[in-house]
Amino acid sequence: MYPTMTSVRRGRPRDEAMHSRISLLVTGVVLLATACSVTIEQPETTTSSPATTQTTLPGLEPLLLAPNGLGAISFGADVDRVVAGLTARFGAPDRDSGWEPPSGIRGTCPGVAVRAIGWGSFETVFTDAGADRLPEFFAWAYGFDPTTTTAGEDPRGLALRTAEGVGLGNTRADFQAAYGPRWLDSSPESGLSWSFHIDPAEPIGIRGILDGGAASSLVTFIESAPGCASD
Repeated sequence: MYPTMTSVRRGRPRDEAMHSRISLLVTGVVLLATACSVTIEQPETTTSSPATTQTTLPGLEPLLLAPNGLGAISFGADVDRVVAGLTARFGAPDRDSGWEPPSGIRGTCPGVAVRAIGWGSFETVFTDAGADRLPEFFAWAYGFDPTTTTAGEDPRGLALRTAEGVGLGNTRADFQAAYGPRWLDSSPESGLSWSFHIDPAEPIGIRGILDGGAASSLVTFIESAPGCASD
């Protein structure tokens, strides 16, 4: 017997509900299977160091022992400029005599006042002997520490050299090879001390002292010349 219209109408909601449950169940299974089979890719992360800028400090000009000064620092330069430049290189000076009379342990210097500022056995000398009577860089000396009265020492390890590559601790033979005919043995006739002079015919030069008269004798003191006159 065919079902009546009424029975059909009453039965449709149950059928539709059944189909809906089945559809939802199937959909859930499919989604679950899909979720299990999907690999979620994480975005690639790269660790990069922040960009750095390498800063190289400009190198200081070579400090050469020269007849007219120290490398680019010439005699006649302002006291503060010279001291600031050397302090930037060597650190604070070990001593500063202050302004004092021109005669003393360094001999007799020109002008009415002299000042010596030193780093170990290296000293810079300033006087007011310039044409304008203002304090200025006058001379340098290397190898003698007036606080200990010792010669031939380099306690600061400055290892200063001339443009020809020689300095404190080099031998007589080294200096003679470096300067050739510009070298003059100025040792006194008594032979009680040994000294030399470079470019003696020039108004400015370099002079020094050795610990003996042999070719292997060492230079124990070197200074700009004329410098201060010996008493």
